[in-house]
Amino acid sequence: MNSNVSHADLLELSRSLQSAALGRDVDVIHTELCSLRNALVRHIRDESALFQDFSPAVDSVVRRGQQQLLRSIDEILAHADEADDECLCVAKVSRLTRAIARQASLEHHLMKVHG
Repeated sequence: MNSNVSHADLLELSRSLQSAALGRDVDVIHTELCSLRNALVRHIRDESALFQDFSPAVDSVVRRGQQQLLRSIDEILAHADEADDECLCVAKVSRLTRAIARQASLEHHLMKVHG
């Protein structure tokens, strides 16, 4: 894969975000979320041509998953400064980390099978 941002990089960024969420520092959470979002956008851009070469159904599944990850990050960003429910932030970040791992696994499997 020719991506400058690997699946491992995204997973590492999501783990850093989890640590920030547990530390409950809103500024650090915001910084980590922005870093993760920027890396994910670069990753999606780098992979876009690869999945376009697969069937439209495969391409659609990958793109939907990637767009859902971006929406999840945006949703957390929109509410990261609402300190009244810190546990909710930790839970959302944990779900996001699991979703990134699932998406990475899906993409890796598809590249192995179809690539």
